[in-house]
Amino acid sequence: MTSSSRARVLCGVYVLLFVFSGFAGLVYESVWTHYLKLFLGHAAYAQTLVLVIFMGGMALGAWLTSRISARIRNLLLVYAVAEAVVGVAGIFFHPVFLAVTQFSYDIVFPSLGSPVAIGLYKWTHAAMLILPQSVVLGATFPLMTAGIIR
Repeated sequence: MTSSSRARVLCGVYVLLFVFSGFAGLVYESVWTHYLKLFLGHAAYAQTLVLVIFMGGMALGAWLTSRISARIRNLLLVYAVAEAVVGVAGIFFHPVFLAVTQFSYDIVFPSLGSPVAIGLYKWTHAAMLILPQSVVLGATFPLMTAGIIR
């Protein structure tokens, strides 16, 4: 096998991995919607928030990565770490969600009193639950493509 054909096969493997990663990202988006509808009180609210944060976070992650990728020596290693971070975040999402909602219902909501303040708190914390993973997911495509090109 020539080095050129090996490179094509390796590139195909990376693209296949990225396709599976993208599918997993869409599954995350669906799961987040189901969780956040419990916290926000309505599926339409959760779908709207998840879509905005998911797409905005991915755009932010891609933009940030484009600014720093020239300084990263091994982009494919950083890509693998980013994928691992997203996977670990997926594993810990449920317990973190339970802790945040329990704390909110037990401590925060009774102290806020105002329905407007409670609404702002809910939307802000729901967004913060999914923003970090969305930003990391946005970093994966530039990392992988730049790594393959190098």
